[in-house]
Amino acid sequence: EIVNYFYDHEKYDEALRFVDRLLTLVPYSADGWLRKGQILGNLHRLEESVQAFDRALTLNPVDPETLINKGISLDDLGQTDDALALFERALDLDPSNEDALLNKGIALEKSGRYEDALALFEFLLKGNPDHKEAWYELGYCNDYLDRPAESLRCYDEHLKRDPYNYNAWYNRGIVLNRMMHYNTALESYSMALAIKEDFPSAWYNMGNAHANLGRLGRDRLVGKNANPD
Repeated sequence: EIVNYFYDHEKYDEALRFVDRLLTLVPYSADGWLRKGQILGNLHRLEESVQAFDRALTLNPVDPETLINKGISLDDLGQTDDALALFERALDLDPSNEDALLNKGIALEKSGRYEDALALFEFLLKGNPDHKEAWYELGYCNDYLDRPAESLRCYDEHLKRDPYNYNAWYNRGIVLNRMMHYNTALESYSMALAIKEDFPSAWYNMGNAHANLGRLGRDRLVGKNANPD
C-alpha cells in the first residue's frame, strides 16, 4: 500500500525505495517486480525496467499487463519490433485488451505505419467511443496523413473528454495553423499555455501565428512551426 501510494502520487524515488524493501521480503512476487518495472520506467531507467519485467515474467509468463509494460519500455528504447511482438502476445492472451491495442497503435505510429495505427485506434473506438487516448492518437495520425479537418475533429473529440490536456490544445493549434486559421490557432495555443505556462513550443508557434496575421511588433518569437509533440 505504501508503494502504491507513492506511485499514485508520482513520487517514484520513494516508491522505488519501498518496493525494493518489499522485494527483499517477498522476492518471488510477480506483482512486486511488475510494480518495480513501472516505477523504473517512470524514472526513465528503461533498461532496468525491462530487467524487472523479465523477473516478473519468469514468475508469471502469461500476464498481459507485464507483457504490455515491457513492450512500452522497449518501444521507448527504440526497439519497436520487439515491442510489437509483446503487444501481440498480450493480445493472444486477451484479444480485447485496450491497453495492448492502444500501445500497439502507438508503436505502429512511431514506425511510420500511420494507416495501420489509424485502423487500430478506430477499432478501439468502435468498442469504446469514449476512449480519450484513441481520439488523441487518431488526431495525430490524421495530421501526419495530411487530413487536417479529420485531425481537428479527433482532437476536439479528445478535448471533450480531457479538456486539460495541453498537448492536445497545442496540436490542435498546429493543425489550425496549417489550415491558415490563425486566430483560432492562437486560441488553442493560449489554452495550452493557460494549462502549462512553461511550454516553449506553444510560445514559439503563437509567435508564428501572430506573424502570419501581420502582427510583427509584439511577437515574442518568430520562426518555422515545430512538429507536433
